[in-house]
Amino acid sequence: MRKVQLIRPSAASCFRHLLRYGAFAWLFFAAAQAHAKPGDEPATGGICASSPDAEALVTSPSCGKDAHQCKIERFQRMLQGLKCQAVDGDAEAAYMLGKMYAHGIHVEEDTDLATRFWRMAAKRGHPAAQHDFAMHLLTSGHPTSDRVEEALYWLGTSASSGNAMSAIVLGRLYETGRYNVEPDLCMAANWYEAGEILGMDMPADHLDLIRQKGKAAC
Repeated sequence: MRKVQLIRPSAASCFRHLLRYGAFAWLFFAAAQAHAKPGDEPATGGICASSPDAEALVTSPSCGKDAHQCKIERFQRMLQGLKCQAVDGDAEAAYMLGKMYAHGIHVEEDTDLATRFWRMAAKRGHPAAQHDFAMHLLTSGHPTSDRVEEALYWLGTSASSGNAMSAIVLGRLYETGRYNVEPDLCMAANWYEAGEILGMDMPADHLDLIRQKGKAAC
């Protein structure tokens, strides 16, 4: 009889699986009732070394306590596993945590933690994290020159990785000069064209107008 090799899932893949099939609801409901604000650092220190593996996080038997408390504990263990995956280099896990803490998705909203996890994922080459982190830098709090500069960098990096939306956002920023970005119609035209090439629909008349103005400015 041929042996079948079982693949042990990561915590991030477990989260995605639960979310896809709707089983995430009871986890998040419990967390909303009993979430404690995490520490200042996203790293979990020595806890990760003793953290249960991802398979155990979703297949552990009943804890023998009341159902509500059991759900709370399982969610906390799952969240801990996701943080460990992020600290260990999983860009997708860091991206998911950034979204959770930025928008208060069943955890207490924490802008500092969101920023750290999103930057962590962005540095590891996650295009969606690079885009979302850039928009977070622009739209949350006061967009200082340093924040705007970093946002432009991550939008450019994301667009260069094939994210059409990042290219369009860059085109819009250089067209309008929003967030104190220096207007540059040449750059705007180039980024709009890049976004169109990457598959984003643009109003033809508007794009033609920017192209004409951009050619004159280049």
